[in-house]
Amino acid sequence: MHRTWLLGLLIATPVAAKPFTTRDWVWSIGAGTAGGALLGTGGAFLAAKAVGDSPELGGFEDLAAALFIGLPLGLDLGATGAVYGYGQLSGHQGSVLVTLAGGTVGTLAGFGLFALTGFIHERLLPLGVGLGVLCPAVGATVGYRLSQGELDEGPPVSGALLDLNPAVGLRLGMPALAFAPGPEGAYTLALPLFGGRF
Repeated sequence: MHRTWLLGLLIATPVAAKPFTTRDWVWSIGAGTAGGALLGTGGAFLAAKAVGDSPELGGFEDLAAALFIGLPLGLDLGATGAVYGYGQLSGHQGSVLVTLAGGTVGTLAGFGLFALTGFIHERLLPLGVGLGVLCPAVGATVGYRLSQGELDEGPPVSGALLDLNPAVGLRLGMPALAFAPGPEGAYTLALPLFGGRF
């Protein structure tokens, strides 16, 4: 009995869910960022302590364990737990596994952006660190939102990736690609990321 309930809790995708408003997006991403930062810091510290330094191997094992094991796991699990916890406490219903998948994709994207900003210029590293902490929370929030099933009924979307509508709040949409003739026979590609009604 308990196993069936737990399995249902982990993979269930509700048919009807409370609408995810703009306020929910902000609070969910904020909670995920805080949870990811706390668990990421703790995970990095614990991984570094567990591995320790080895002088014959250069002494960087603790740093490598902290950056490549403890920090990503802490960011991912912290963001996922905080986003899922906020969603459940605020009356939404989502899937733990889909939220975790979104957090994992966000963690990978955050580390990619961190590496990219460090590669471009060392002055951009603070931006990379911020994106590295923010991306797991955004990914977990998007995963949680997507696990709520079909988009809420309401007016049609604007054709952008993020659609803001006062009736239903912020929701994900499929962006509409547009090609337009440009100068000298070239074409311009338009990909709307944000749209809505104000």
